[in-house]
Amino acid sequence: MTDKKWKQEEHDLFDGDCKIFTTSKSNGIYQLQIWLRNEGKTYRRSLRTKHLQTAIQKGKEEYINITSRVNSGKQVFSEDVTTVVNRFLTFRQQDVETGSIVKERLGPIKTHLKNMLMYLSGDMKVGDIHRGTFIDYYNWRKKETEYKIGDDTIRNEYSTIRMFIKYCHSVVVK
Repeated sequence: MTDKKWKQEEHDLFDGDCKIFTTSKSNGIYQLQIWLRNEGKTYRRSLRTKHLQTAIQKGKEEYINITSRVNSGKQVFSEDVTTVVNRFLTFRQQDVETGSIVKERLGPIKTHLKNMLMYLSGDMKVGDIHRGTFIDYYNWRKKETEYKIGDDTIRNEYSTIRMFIKYCHSVVVK
């Protein structure tokens, strides 16, 4: 069944592209493992069942969902925010070159995103950004600047952050 010591039981699905297995520490609960070639990572999650047939069925369904995402060009694992900010800034630099925005606008965009990265964690994943992520941004910016920053500045930063989030949803998340 398996050649790895930490796996107790292993079953291949879809010619080995997908594996269902249990480990010595999983207490008989089956897990799913799929190698994602395009991302160079292994997708793994618990199937939350001890019943083999149920695990196989759940594993097949999850494999089909994952492969359909991959085939439609979507990523399974999110990129970190810092990487996407750098790509966004390159995108906005192209806007300067084509005349969509003026060169002087790019400086404030960089500053706003630098402040956003200080608020978030640079290694935070884009997929972890949700509706409530920036709920305390206003208070944080006020405290960070010892209440010297103006409300207009924070509104402008919010505008840039919204623009960045739209970019993430249109290009990164798809």
